[in-house]
Amino acid sequence: QVENRTEAFDLGVIQPLVNILANDNNHVVLQNAAQSIGNLADDNSQYQNAVREQQGLLRLVELFNKWSRESPDTAESERARQELLAKVCFACWLICERNEVNQKAFRDAGGMPALVKVLNPKYDAVLLEMAAGCICALCESFDSNKVAVRECEGLKPLIELLEYGAILQS
Repeated sequence: QVENRTEAFDLGVIQPLVNILANDNNHVVLQNAAQSIGNLADDNSQYQNAVREQQGLLRLVELFNKWSRESPDTAESERARQELLAKVCFACWLICERNEVNQKAFRDAGGMPALVKVLNPKYDAVLLEMAAGCICALCESFDSNKVAVRECEGLKPLIELLEYGAILQS
């Protein structure tokens, strides 16, 4: 609800959420914090900018980099990792959508290579959908991010995902 988002923003919810993103290690807590900060920023440039200004986007990119490298040893851990990465993708999507300053901040923080790493058909369909949507939001009307996707070899996995979609439908 708009009223809840406004009140939460006015009460200063962004900084405690950013602190959780920076300091917590529990994947469920991190998922909830990422989802909350993304929902807050959704379609509101003032809130999107505030998330960036309070280092929220940077903390999300750090999570991206950390959790995209980790290789869990159990199927349950892998599922939890992918769920967290999907929430981080979605949060970044909402924070960067139609916001050129945030699109650039994500790229400058080194998020693009980690994002491209999760474009792998071995991952869950939800994570793939969130990653592809995030790339769309990051590249929309922003040519330098389109170049960045190509430079970190993101075109090939995106094209492979087109084939992945056809395989799922058959």
